[in-house]
Amino acid sequence: MSSGALLRVSDESASGAVGSDQTSLISVVFSVLAVEAFINELGWSWPWPANKDPGLGKKFKQLSADLQLPSDLQDAFVLLIHTRNALIHLRPEVVGLDESESAFSPDQIVRRLESLKVITLEPGTNHTLVATLRRTEVGKWANELARRVIRESVLRLPKGPLKDRECSRWSKIPSPNPVI
Repeated sequence: MSSGALLRVSDESASGAVGSDQTSLISVVFSVLAVEAFINELGWSWPWPANKDPGLGKKFKQLSADLQLPSDLQDAFVLLIHTRNALIHLRPEVVGLDESESAFSPDQIVRRLESLKVITLEPGTNHTLVATLRRTEVGKWANELARRVIRESVLRLPKGPLKDRECSRWSKIPSPNPVI
């Protein structure tokens, strides 16, 4: 699927149009997929062999460095990638892991979302990852973050045919919050 089509799924999920209590989970997954597809569609010149895909993390890091994306945007998108990965590769949760166990344990993801003010947690209550991610505000955060990554990337492309193509393409994709 194209990045625009993937982002539309995220749009509909973030807005609640899907009509399920899973909409924010769908938005998290499809927001990451949309950015990954966008990066692939750019056809950016990678320092890796053409037949070896370095994975989203390395591609995003390279694109971020090349286009000098803001560090807060980079950090937030890396959190979104880890959130999607924790959701997709979900294991039974042990709530209350200490910080030494994993830099991106479910507990750490929940706390990072709280520190970014994406969610508000009741003090003294342990929250599971899935219950936390089912919140409407998480789906909207994921969708808006994907749009911001795409918008900032397009705006920072060097002048030329690639930037012209991407500005034109993204201005035609319907959106509740236009990218360009």
